Amino acid sequence: MRKTFAAAILAVVVLHAAPAVASAQTIFGLLLGVDIGKVSGMEAVAGNIRPGLLGGAYLNFALSKVFSLEPELYFAQKGAQDHQDFQEGVMTTTIALSYIELPLLFKVTIPLGEDYISRPHFFAGPYVGYNIRRVFKLAYEDPTGNDDSIIPITDVKKFETGLVVGGGMEWDVKAGLFTIDARYSWSLESISTSSTSRNHVLAIVLGYSFR
Repeated sequence: MRKTFAAAILAVVVLHAAPAVASAQTIFGLLLGVDIGKVSGMEAVAGNIRPGLLGGAYLNFALSKVFSLEPELYFAQKGAQDHQDFQEGVMTTTIALSYIELPLLFKVTIPLGEDYISRPHFFAGPYVGYNIRRVFKLAYEDPTGNDDSIIPITDVKKFETGLVVGGGMEWDVKAGLFTIDARYSWSLESISTSSTSRNHVLAIVLGYSFR
């Protein structure tokens, strides 16, 4: 049901915005950021966070001075991680997930006046993700050395649907536009076929667009 709802939102936005997008000013940009993810519903990691990277590109279609539509395409690392003291060392349990994601963001930019080169912006929208890596990692480290094992996870779904919300600032520079934003995304349904696990990700993202 939630997957159908997300797809319906995506379709309605695209259909209603298509005429305006066709005549809109288009900007191409690159994204690079860091994120911290956790997986709810997985006892092995108890909801602890895992740091990761995010990187890709986007197009921004300016529908007006305030409103724009921004489809993005990027690689994102997700998952969770737990550290426990074990005997004389530390046992690290990691759920390592990687996705190719396609968000469709509706963006609101607030003009501050011609004397300002900076503007705040806010955005929200659905996303679809395709899983390209899913492994369970156990790493034990003690004074005598390391012992690692990597086990493929078989119950993670290939596709994920969710929502993303966020906000930030943008600055006009000589050749383009520099942006920084904070965003939070979460799964609308379980990412697993055998549990009710969901991804939750908080990210800080830098962007640069070319004009």
